[in-house]
Amino acid sequence: MFKSRLFILCILVFSASVAYGYHSEMQAKRSSLKAVEPSPIQFSDQLDDEYSPLQVALDRIGIKVVKNTEICKQNNAVGWHQANSGEIILCTDRMLETATNQSSYQDLLQSTLAHEAAHVAQFCRRYKRGIPTVGVDMDKLKALPANVQNEIKISTRIGDAQLSPALEWRVEAEGFYYENRPSEVISLLEQYCKA
Repeated sequence: MFKSRLFILCILVFSASVAYGYHSEMQAKRSSLKAVEPSPIQFSDQLDDEYSPLQVALDRIGIKVVKNTEICKQNNAVGWHQANSGEIILCTDRMLETATNQSSYQDLLQSTLAHEAAHVAQFCRRYKRGIPTVGVDMDKLKALPANVQNEIKISTRIGDAQLSPALEWRVEAEGFYYENRPSEVISLLEQYCKA
């Protein structure tokens, strides 16, 4: 009886030491992995003087700007206007993958904000008047550079089932058109989104 208790006690001690050793070994591996992982690049999200009023205009009409929601991963996007929740989603993690410095990151952040804010104005006009565009002349949209035209094609793959392909193209083209025109986007928001 004494030998069997001693045997059981030895097994328990051995098991406990193996478990502790495994736990300690895994902790050491995790620590070493953390030490080896590169630290992610971080850039400032501060908007410059030209784009700051756009954020204020969005706040005034109740549009929240949030970052890095699940939709960013689902659509491999840098920005999104989520009409049903009244949000603009900025996929800053995705932006960091393409930005090489603070300037390129800030340009992408700001142009994405203006692009999505233009979609907010389109949504307001569509909701109030049934017209899903803000009326940019078609010649101006067709004059957008070839790389932007390509981006429009990529962006329209996700699609709005309620719009024809031609109208969907126009909606997305207007977003690109307004990316570097924050003061004009503010005017659109004031025109179409105020109560």
